[in-house]
Amino acid sequence: MLRPLIRICVLIMLCLQAHTNLQAQSSKATKQIVRVLRSANIGKEYQYSNEGGSTTSLRYLGAVQTKTGLKYKILTSVWIWGQSHRATNRILVYNSNNKYIGNYNVTTIEDLPIKLLNNQLVFKSVKDDCTYNVLLSSLPKRMYNECAGDIYTFQQ
Repeated sequence: MLRPLIRICVLIMLCLQAHTNLQAQSSKATKQIVRVLRSANIGKEYQYSNEGGSTTSLRYLGAVQTKTGLKYKILTSVWIWGQSHRATNRILVYNSNNKYIGNYNVTTIEDLPIKLLNNQLVFKSVKDDCTYNVLLSSLPKRMYNECAGDIYTFQQ
């Protein structure tokens, strides 16, 4: 009777420790992103090493203003993680007060936009010699990248 109770307690403690570690990593990532947003250095890439050997690259692309007058800050994020160095690529969207609004998951690093120009995200594929712009007059629920042939869905 005592053994199952000890196992349950150990399992609960491990879960709590994992949750605490995730919160600490999330807090650290949030601080990194806010630091990049505050610097507002358009096009500059920031590299951060994380616990467990993962790395994060952030690039501030600039700010867009929608038809309704809302201002959003746009940056790209590449998180390299795991032993096989997998990448999670996203276009991050923040409001003018540096509060997270949402993101678009992007398939590969090469498919991320390279810049923001006149309220348009500029995608460029080197291998296909393709350039494609997406107008951000609002935050679209779906964004089509013609160069990659992919649709990116906005997630809050």
